[in-house]
Amino acid sequence: FRQTTNPDVATADGIAMAHRAGAGTKNMDFVQFHPTALALDSERPFLITEALRGKGAVIMSEENYRTWQSEGKTVNPEDKSFILNHTDKGSLDTRDVVARAIDYEMKLSGKKKVLLVTEHLQNSSEIHLDFPNIQNRLSRHGLKLGRDPIPIAPAAHYFVGGLNVNQKGSVIGLEGNLIKRLYAIGEAACTGMHGANRLASNSLLEALVYAHHASQSIIEEIEGHNLNSGDLPDWRADGLEELYEHSPLVHDLNSLRATMSDDVGLVRKNSRLKRAMRRLELISEEINIIWESCVPSRQLVELRNMVQIGSLICSSAIERKNNIGLHYNLDLTD
Repeated sequence: FRQTTNPDVATADGIAMAHRAGAGTKNMDFVQFHPTALALDSERPFLITEALRGKGAVIMSEENYRTWQSEGKTVNPEDKSFILNHTDKGSLDTRDVVARAIDYEMKLSGKKKVLLVTEHLQNSSEIHLDFPNIQNRLSRHGLKLGRDPIPIAPAAHYFVGGLNVNQKGSVIGLEGNLIKRLYAIGEAACTGMHGANRLASNSLLEALVYAHHASQSIIEEIEGHNLNSGDLPDWRADGLEELYEHSPLVHDLNSLRATMSDDVGLVRKNSRLKRAMRRLELISEEINIIWESCVPSRQLVELRNMVQIGSLICSSAIERKNNIGLHYNLDLTD
């Protein structure tokens, strides 16, 4: 996606490799977008924890904020927030609802951001002490919690779907069989523990539980397996030339991000999803031409994997026939 809180190395390589090896996937359309990521053109999104909204921070449009200022800040800023047009819970509703509300507002205004306001909070002059990591990042740009409105926008955050696994973390194949010696936990796996919409910090509990289950299973099974590497296929790049031109990969990566963000993002439509599938198929064909003709570089390997995952997300979204959790299609009923 164009905007993401994840590091550059998070390109879903594990899911892609396992899927090519015959692993099944589940709920790939459930991608969580965090509603409040720092939105500055000069750097990648930085996660602004929802604990700040728990303290009373309010999401406002620039117009909401100007109105609040013009009235002397005498009312609760939540009463002026556009979020109330979408939910009675205002800024404290769940991530998916708030993120969609922000997305709607940005599309309506044509702006790339909204504002997170903290200056009305009790002890606002000291709130930066409660969130030192956020304040350190804001300080790079001359911003301060409790004083300045913080520019924010939704960003792709967490993968709820992933490889289909059993309760031990063992990966289940496309035909329902277990794939020998292959385990998946964390964001690579779809355990079902998150349902259709992950709650904050559930991922830590999931990782601990499934790491334990998987490790116990591996310890029990490892003595019965022959781990001889002679079963591995030959490296396919032998005899191929080095990739000498990376500019087509940059173009294809930008096209992928645009397609996923614009057509398979927070709010979807059937026509957009079908358009995305056509575009992803075209990008995939172009990448495969390069893949078959040269030694894979890191950029090529990651891009190939990302396009494959994008296609899985898109096809899963097309197959979903009702709105649930993180999947929201304007053409469907709730």
